[in-house]
Amino acid sequence: MRNLLLVLVLGSFILVSCEDPQNPESLISPDPEVFYKSDKLFFSTYSQSEESVKFLIWDSESNRTFNRLFLLNENADTILISGLERAPFFTHNFIAEVNHNFNKADKYQLLVEERVNKDSINFYQLPDYQHLFKSQTTQSSLAKFERLYDFDLTPDRDFIFVFDFENNVQANYRVQISTGEILKLKGDLGRKLRAVDKNTLLHTINGIYESEIFTYDVEKKTSESFGVTGGNGGKLTRVFENHIVFENPVVDGDRTLTVVNLINDERRIVPNFAFGYSMRENILGQKIFGNSIFDIASGTISEELTPFIGTSLIQYLQDEDLVFFRQSPGKELREEGFDIKFAVSKKGGQILFDSGLEKHVSYHLPSETRIIDNKFLVYVQYGDFTDEHRLSGFYQVDLSTGTMELIQAESRLNLAVDGIVQIEDNLWLTIFSGEIGLMRIN
Repeated sequence: MRNLLLVLVLGSFILVSCEDPQNPESLISPDPEVFYKSDKLFFSTYSQSEESVKFLIWDSESNRTFNRLFLLNENADTILISGLERAPFFTHNFIAEVNHNFNKADKYQLLVEERVNKDSINFYQLPDYQHLFKSQTTQSSLAKFERLYDFDLTPDRDFIFVFDFENNVQANYRVQISTGEILKLKGDLGRKLRAVDKNTLLHTINGIYESEIFTYDVEKKTSESFGVTGGNGGKLTRVFENHIVFENPVVDGDRTLTVVNLINDERRIVPNFAFGYSMRENILGQKIFGNSIFDIASGTISEELTPFIGTSLIQYLQDEDLVFFRQSPGKELREEGFDIKFAVSKKGGQILFDSGLEKHVSYHLPSETRIIDNKFLVYVQYGDFTDEHRLSGFYQVDLSTGTMELIQAESRLNLAVDGIVQIEDNLWLTIFSGEIGLMRIN
C-alpha cells in the first residue's frame, strides 16, 4: 500500500512534468490513469563516482518504452528526475544517470515511469538503493582494438600478440606492455595465436579434418610449417616452460598428443591419450587437461584436483596447495536461474572460499593469480537482476575469512571480459571489450 500511495502522491507533479512544449504530440491528457505495476523489472547498477550512478533497465517484454527514473528519499519526497534513454548497444535496454550528493547511510526509493499512451502511465518500483562507490586502483590504457578475437602473451610477459577484426578484416598486432609500443604484423596469419617470444609466433590455418600449425617470424614477416593438429583449428596449449602441446589428428580412433621442446625442437608423442581429459587450451601459465595438470616430463596427468561433482578446474597453485574451480549448482537449480559458483579449496578438499548460489553472475579469475597476504583478486560480473542492486568490478577475496570485498566498482556498461592476467604482485593486465590496460592497487 505504501508504494501505491507513493505513486498517488506523485501523481499531479508527474503529469505536469510529462508535458513537452517542444513536442505537442507528447502532451499527457489532463486526467490520465496512473497505475502502479507489481511486475519486477530487470536492471543493473553501475556506480560512477561518489555522486553519480547509472542504471540499466531491461524491457524483458520488448514492447515497452521507459521514459524517466525518479529518485526519492525514504519519506517519498522527490529528489530528482532523470530521463531514460535507449541503450546504443541494445534497443530494449534503457539507461538513466543519476547525479546526487548521496548520503552513504541513506536508502533511496526508485520509480521507473512508462508512458503507455497519452491517457495512461505505468510506474514500476525498483529495490531501495544505497549508494556505494569504490575506486582503490589505478588503471591505464595501452591499446584499443575493434573486435578482438584472440590474444597471447610472451613467456616473459612483456609482449602481447592480438588478433583483431578491423571492419571485418583480420589484423594482427604486437603490443609491448612495458612501453605501449604497437606493431602491426605483415602477412597472412591464422586465427589461433601462441606467443613463443617477441619475434616468434605460432598460428593455425583451419581445415575441416586437419589444421596446419605455422611458425611466424616477426622480423622476416614469413611463416614456416610447424606441425598438424585436428580440424577446425585443432587444439594447442599456450607456451609453458619452453614447451607446447598440441592434439594430433585422430587416426583410426587413436587420440595422441605431440609435446614440443621449443628450444631444440625435440618432439615426443604421447599415445593413447584418454578422450575424457579435454585440453583447456585458453588457460595461461599451466597445462590443464580436464581437472588435472599435465606433466611435460612424463607425459602423464595428475589425479583430479577437484573431487566434487560438476566441477571445472581453473588454476592450481602448487606452492600454496590451492585449487581454484567452478562448480555447477545442479540441474534443478540451474533451471531456476542459479549460475555456476566459484570456489577455492585445499587440494584435499577443504573449502576456503565459496561464492554461494547467485543468479546472473560470472566470476573471472586472473590467469597466474598470486596470493599476497592470503588475498587475491577476482573480477565479478553481475547481469540484470530484479531483487537487489549488485556492483560488478574487482573484488578482493580473503582466504583467512572466506569473504570478498569490492575494491574497484565497474563503471562501464555492456562490458566484455576478454582476459585478465596477473603479471606482478601488484600489476594486472586487463583486456575488456578489446581494450588492453594495466591496473594496480593503490
